[in-house]
Amino acid sequence: MAKRFHNIHDTFVRESFSDPERAVAFFERFLPKILVQNFDFDTLTVLKESYINETLREHFSDLVFEVSLKSDTAVKTDVVLLFEHKSSPDRNVLFKVGHYMFAHWTKCLSEKKEPKPILPVIYYQGKKSWNVGNLSDLFKNHPKEVNDYLPILRHIFIDLKTIGEDQLLDMRSSMMTAAILAQQWRINPAKLQEDFERIFRLFPIADANMNFLEIIVVYA
Repeated sequence: MAKRFHNIHDTFVRESFSDPERAVAFFERFLPKILVQNFDFDTLTVLKESYINETLREHFSDLVFEVSLKSDTAVKTDVVLLFEHKSSPDRNVLFKVGHYMFAHWTKCLSEKKEPKPILPVIYYQGKKSWNVGNLSDLFKNHPKEVNDYLPILRHIFIDLKTIGEDQLLDMRSSMMTAAILAQQWRINPAKLQEDFERIFRLFPIADANMNFLEIIVVYA
């Protein structure tokens, strides 16, 4: 049963972020400001499954985005956002993210393609407090002299329960606001009725994306 509900959350999050307009609205609001200032979000695309090989596909069901950096030169430089969704704490998440990153870079080299920077975004939807930490935290029984040689794997951590209502309403996509509100019901089910009413106010009556509203209702 737990696996079934985990899959329900994964499916809904993928659906929410699979639309570039909704994804951009979220990233503009919740990525570190220094990144937002340097990204050209007009270029953001959701990459297809072919971006990863069959082996990696078994471990990663979430989304991969590509976005260009703002530049005054004619050379286009892209960055990849690896969006890893978690509905409960996972002490091994950095192993999984690191495996994806290095496996993909190795794949690029074998295909004689230029590797691109991959920035991991860990999006957490769980109730429990979770500090992802660093790789060295997973080897606490080893001396510092050893852990100092471990790779530093920086990541962007977005905790759903720390997102306030004012931040949500500040997004320029009412559909993404509704999607995040729906995901927060898992943390605070008592808000369901109040938020349902708010969602119907957020959506225009004649909306070309009313099918996404139906998906929200089914998820709830």
